[in-house]
Amino acid sequence: MFQPLVLSVPAFDAAGSPFSPRYGEAYRAAQAGALSSRSLVAGAGLPARWRAREQFTVFDTSFGLGLNFLATWAAWRDDPARSGRLHMVAVEPHPFDRAGLAQMLAGCVPPAWRDLADQLLAHWPPMTPGMHRLDLDQGRVSLTLAVGPPRELVPQLSFRADAYYLDGFSPSVNPEPWADELLRAAARRAAPGAMLATWCQADAVRRTLVTAGFEIEHHPGSDDTQPMMLGRYAPRYVPRNAAPAPPDFAERRAIVIGAGIAGAGVAHALALRGWQVDVIDAGRDDTHAGHVAAALTPLIARDDSPRARLARAGTLRAHARWLAHAPAAAAVLACGTMQQMRSDSQVDEAYATVAALDFPPEWLQAVDGKTASEFAGRPLARGGFWFPRGMRVQPGLLCRGLLDMPGVTRTQASVDRLMRTPADVPGGEVWLALDAAGQTLARAEAVVVAASVDVPGLLARSGLATSSLDGMRAVSGQIARVPAAGIDPRCVVAGEGYLLPAIDGRCVVGSTYVYDADAPRITDSGRDTVLAKLAGLLPGLDLATIDGAALDDWAGWRAVLPTRLPVIGALPSAPGVWLATAYASRGLSWSALAGELIATQLAGEPVPLERSLLATIAPM
Repeated sequence: MFQPLVLSVPAFDAAGSPFSPRYGEAYRAAQAGALSSRSLVAGAGLPARWRAREQFTVFDTSFGLGLNFLATWAAWRDDPARSGRLHMVAVEPHPFDRAGLAQMLAGCVPPAWRDLADQLLAHWPPMTPGMHRLDLDQGRVSLTLAVGPPRELVPQLSFRADAYYLDGFSPSVNPEPWADELLRAAARRAAPGAMLATWCQADAVRRTLVTAGFEIEHHPGSDDTQPMMLGRYAPRYVPRNAAPAPPDFAERRAIVIGAGIAGAGVAHALALRGWQVDVIDAGRDDTHAGHVAAALTPLIARDDSPRARLARAGTLRAHARWLAHAPAAAAVLACGTMQQMRSDSQVDEAYATVAALDFPPEWLQAVDGKTASEFAGRPLARGGFWFPRGMRVQPGLLCRGLLDMPGVTRTQASVDRLMRTPADVPGGEVWLALDAAGQTLARAEAVVVAASVDVPGLLARSGLATSSLDGMRAVSGQIARVPAAGIDPRCVVAGEGYLLPAIDGRCVVGSTYVYDADAPRITDSGRDTVLAKLAGLLPGLDLATIDGAALDDWAGWRAVLPTRLPVIGALPSAPGVWLATAYASRGLSWSALAGELIATQLAGEPVPLERSLLATIAPM
């Protein structure tokens, strides 16, 4: 059952140190100053252990104020022999919002860390339950923050830790992070030789760590620091469900089949990690030609369903990735979405849903008709959900922007089938992308099939199978571009259809859903349906005032499964083949998220999504 997230609120003790009323203790790292966090860093064998490494991952059982993260980042930044990338995974059941975290950090961040704290605060997302990925220091440092109950979240995490900080409030006042099953779950994610540091001296914690495979020693501390327990992971046997070793490739090169929103999202994520990406698409230079604009709007469910959680993760990732990459940001208008309800009873339900979820207002609000009209800049019939992070996106421009990356090459060709062939690489095989004449278009150890409705046929011709695409249908959709005069909104207006802010004097209105069409076609009946939706969105609009000769239309395909969920992940029957398809009407929601999920797994990084959600969308 869904439980709302309870945020921490800023508080200080009589001495002015950051204090937790919930647990009745001061924050240790803040109370002891930078020395406390620096001691944990040194206790975990850093900076020496990350030197000459391509990447290094640290797990912190309690993010708190983020001082351990800042200390680790500062040590990494100041080390000329540092690893290529630094990843931190941390859990926090009661995070602060941005303003609260800034207030708590104001008096306890050393001047040398101030610029790092400012970066952290600038990237701090709306605090919603689940996983948050922050990309910092020009993408060289990542923070994967799991927000919610630790006992539920730690078993859901996918990472391989090189170092551990066991930190937080005392077990006597906050026993959950120190629970036997949580520590065992964390230990199963240890890399061989992983080091551990903690202030906790409890015998029960020591016994659990020893049983989990850590060799423990006590460090006496000094005049300035408390005693610590230090550990090294050296199990007598490899435990079941141990974190797998990162994938090993002879060359960091991938084939991506499809240059639309799915393929572009994957190619971009891989290129950010230094991969060479061969993008192959049979279409014209602009895969989305004519698809002038579309909307990215989060999905809300009162029980915070898996689909709603996935859509939230996708929206957050899109904001983080697209707005930070100038060529992609040019395609995005972060204007918000006003989703109006179709009846007054639905407006009441919207208010009840927002109260039950208790998400921060920078993520979701319920508003009345007057406020909805103010957001839209047009009279609306009633209120509903206001999504501040809704976006109007130009898909073609976005795809070109995402593909505008060093290492990405694009080939205009049609891939007829995939074939694996023996090769002198760690996996023993590479994949060939072949055209209809059997000519090789590209070869690589990893291939991502992101070709929308063409995916099932390509897999069948390649002798590959997955039941996950059973029932997938190609659904045609038609949109219209309507002169903006008298209808142009300030934000995305959604409901039964959608109306988007104008581009070049015209607003995009959508959309139809035509099942079992033999091709995406522009029809008069489709236009009538779209205009009827426009009239429903803007009460009082006289459709007779719209000049039909000034309209133009576009139609395209959607790949839709009965679940309305995408299929994203590795194909079990074909090692090295990955799928990113069945995006239905939410291609913008899934694009950046899918790219990140595939790229992090190929690169051996922490995965920014819970295992249960990964399983929901994984190919079978």
